[in-house]
Amino acid sequence: MLCHQYFSSPTDIALGFAADGVGPFKSRQQTCWPLLAFNYNLPPSIRYHLDNLICLGVIPGPSEPKEINLFLAPFVQELQELAHGVASYNGKTDCPFCLCAYLVACFGDMPAVAKLMCMKGHNGKYPCRACKIVGIRAPKTKDPTKLGTTHYAPLARPFAGPDKGPSHYDPLNLPLRTHYQYVKDALYVEQSKTPTEDARRSTSTGIHGLSMLAEVPSLDFPISFPHDFMHLMFQNVVPSLIDLWTHTGKKATFGSPKDDYVFPKTVWRAIGEACKKSGDTIPAKFGCRVPDLDEDRGQSSAESTLLFATLIGPGILCKFQKEEYYQHFLFLVWLINKCCSYSVTQDQVDFIRRGFA
Repeated sequence: MLCHQYFSSPTDIALGFAADGVGPFKSRQQTCWPLLAFNYNLPPSIRYHLDNLICLGVIPGPSEPKEINLFLAPFVQELQELAHGVASYNGKTDCPFCLCAYLVACFGDMPAVAKLMCMKGHNGKYPCRACKIVGIRAPKTKDPTKLGTTHYAPLARPFAGPDKGPSHYDPLNLPLRTHYQYVKDALYVEQSKTPTEDARRSTSTGIHGLSMLAEVPSLDFPISFPHDFMHLMFQNVVPSLIDLWTHTGKKATFGSPKDDYVFPKTVWRAIGEACKKSGDTIPAKFGCRVPDLDEDRGQSSAESTLLFATLIGPGILCKFQKEEYYQHFLFLVWLINKCCSYSVTQDQVDFIRRGFA
């Protein structure tokens, strides 16, 4: 129990934390996990600069850690001490003071955050860390008469069985998880007496056990673990849109290449060439070069996808057969720009929420 309120002093520090696996070598067959902290007291314009990142350590590879709680233990211990306050010295006032720091947010892609929260992850029956939406199994691609082992969570599910949740979820009124329910479910799983019971309880809750981070008093599960916009938008939504527009990748079996939202191959080839040439005239300050999205799309990064979506795309994607598809894309660009702004008003938050829903 703390003897003071959070951020009751102007010297209190707000911290963020991120962890994810990265491939340090070109082959990407081996990974390591950097553990990074961010100082939210710094201005947003410099908060994520390399010089201002706090590297807590690196979990060695060659594969992902199976027991990440062991690596988080020293960090959690320091956070508990910082929450109560540590003796510090103010060089400006020439006086000692009690320094408090609080971890308020944790980031990473879905598998990484699922590991931090000790959850089943996006392939589980309860895949979402924010709500209790029920996942359903999709038919196998090669044999649609049989169900696959991977769950997914569509909002509309008229074919879902009685034990698979409602036939439709309202995106503005999802069955959200709470901190109390998370801790209760985690302890329920940990109290299992047999491996079979543990597996059953884990499946029914979407949780493996209680995360070490639950011992940090300033964290709220799952509010303190928001979905990462970079992974959601620039490594998922926009690439999926490109798959849809070109009838390739994961959307190669969706619909028909003759659908009116699919670009003809010659048109997309010209768009890819235009993206590649644009790097010769766009200042590097705007971001990295956008590769040829027809020939070298595998070289795309989240940064280049951001540049394509917000700066290049609105100018060269105006040749849709239907104007409504282009306007739909422009509205998405508007939402992206608002989400990437340094400041957002509450009214804009509500509008963005309804826009994505």
